[in-house]
Amino acid sequence: MTEITTSVAVGAWFAAVAGAATGLVDVLLRRDAHAWAPGRALVGAVLALLSYGAFVTVGAALSLLTFANSPDGWPALVAVFLGCVAFLAMRGLHTAIAPRFGLPARRAGAQPRTLTDVINARARGGSPTMWLGGVGLALLPLTYGVSCIVTQRGELGTTIWRSEVQGAAAIALGLGWIGVGLFLHFHFFFGLHSRLSAFSRRGKSVSLVMACAGLTIAGAWSVLAQVPLQP
Repeated sequence: MTEITTSVAVGAWFAAVAGAATGLVDVLLRRDAHAWAPGRALVGAVLALLSYGAFVTVGAALSLLTFANSPDGWPALVAVFLGCVAFLAMRGLHTAIAPRFGLPARRAGAQPRTLTDVINARARGGSPTMWLGGVGLALLPLTYGVSCIVTQRGELGTTIWRSEVQGAAAIALGLGWIGVGLFLHFHFFFGLHSRLSAFSRRGKSVSLVMACAGLTIAGAWSVLAQVPLQP
């Protein structure tokens, strides 16, 4: 028990350091003169600790359900590190992606961007952007979604953690990816089309609900499938 407690405690310290470093790097990436770096570092450390605690709690619950060994804090720490890296990667890409996607300018911290801003965003560009984004890019998730539905097989996750789903879960996964493809189509193609732009917002709203519902159901299904049932 002492070794486990020490492992979880050490992992918590590393998670706090990773969160604080993420907060400081975020200030540098945003180049916000009004941002207080120590405050952002403290917020990052607190959020990282809360995330770490949530992952450890889930691991402990799964260990009790499966009668496995006591939970280890290191998988939770890896998850926190990956979350910090993903957050910073999204911040770094924001400058290049946001103008092309048509998102409004960054707001103050008291007015965070919402899903309404994403729905109301207007694509920028001409015919090349309309066809490349609304057809070429949209066909990638749409084609994979149709493949999942037809074969009733699909995969979730990354090279680090990958889960295969079948049957109804694969159909839900396919519908989710089709929703992603439709969202891109409604945003770029409809949004830049002179006569179809009026339907862009409504189409994005429906496709976003479809994408979130399908991917969430498939993800939850794949997690539950990893829990072995005891006789």
